[in-house]
Amino acid sequence: MRGLKIVFFFLNFIYFLFGLAILGVGVWARTDFDFKSFTDRIDEWEVLYIGAYVFMVAGGILALITLIGCAGAFGDNRCMLGTFFVVSFFFFVIEMALGTFLFWWVFRKSPLLPLLRRKFDEVMVHYGKATNEGVYWTYRMNQIQEWFDCCGSNGTDDYLSRPYIEEMPKSCRSIQGYFIEMGCGN
Repeated sequence: MRGLKIVFFFLNFIYFLFGLAILGVGVWARTDFDFKSFTDRIDEWEVLYIGAYVFMVAGGILALITLIGCAGAFGDNRCMLGTFFVVSFFFFVIEMALGTFLFWWVFRKSPLLPLLRRKFDEVMVHYGKATNEGVYWTYRMNQIQEWFDCCGSNGTDDYLSRPYIEEMPKSCRSIQGYFIEMGCGN
């Protein structure tokens, strides 16, 4: 029984650290100046700040719940363990329902995918130009392409169809050196 108590304590402690990490990502996304300057240039991307608040709340709740579980396991407190299990079950049911709804909404009803495609198309108009907007969006698009292994808005044709772009960007290449055909807006 003592071994189970120790395992339960350490698992909850690990989840507590995950909760703090999620909370930290939310705080970072909300306070980072570079992230803010990126989202300020696109009006519809204010929703990312809502996501930052969701991360902060979810991380805080996870940390609090697992802290109750740790304290209950460490002190053999039945009341705390009972509270932990009831709250954990409640959030599990909510997560399943919310996950099912979001899966259905994102793939069936979401206006986000067309918006994302349209914004990438708008960014590609500025890509490679010598203007302030062009320099900024060229830098950002190269970052996005490297992070997500994608190329342009709709694929390599975005670069091939623009006469002022002389060669494909290096960020459109995979680690093996091949051009990535998938667009970032797809």
